[in-house]
Amino acid sequence: MNHATRTRRVTPRNIGLAIVAALVVVVGACQGTTGPSASPAISGSPDASGPVPKPTHWPTTTIEGTIALGAADGEIWKAGVDLRKAAENEDIEAMWGAADGLVKLLEGISPNVPRLQSYAPTKDLGDQLEVAYGKLHDAAAQIRDSITGGQPDLVVDGFTKLTSAMDVYADVRPALSDATQQAIFMKRTFSL
Repeated sequence: MNHATRTRRVTPRNIGLAIVAALVVVVGACQGTTGPSASPAISGSPDASGPVPKPTHWPTTTIEGTIALGAADGEIWKAGVDLRKAAENEDIEAMWGAADGLVKLLEGISPNVPRLQSYAPTKDLGDQLEVAYGKLHDAAAQIRDSITGGQPDLVVDGFTKLTSAMDVYADVRPALSDATQQAIFMKRTFSL
């Protein structure tokens, strides 16, 4: 095997074509997924159909951490949509930007996870989010860094990992939405 056969020239077009090949998997996986959950700011009130039991008050740091993570849900979803659109359009710069934005978002919100893990009733949710956020972060970082390094095969692999990570995150989202609503209710109720 000569040197010319072993070395492929990596161009934005090559990366774009490799991404399009991976999109069959990514788009198929995302089509059955719902959009972001209702905004915690809008859906934080209890059902008015009957008396509401007074909840156990969570620690303030757990309440604040849960609200912050719930508020980030829509941004995580948007970053995934932005990545998919950029890949569909073979827009390498937009792909890099969306992946980098997701990495930075996850790094910014991750310090809230231990706030959930430190309180027994929200520990399981915190543990699940830690796994989901870690997988999302690693996949987005791989996409970004592989684009920077001109490695189309690793970009495609990053999108495959991102699809799997979004599935893991999708499984946790309902519990995060419920916890966020409880946290907002507690914050409103106990801050009066």
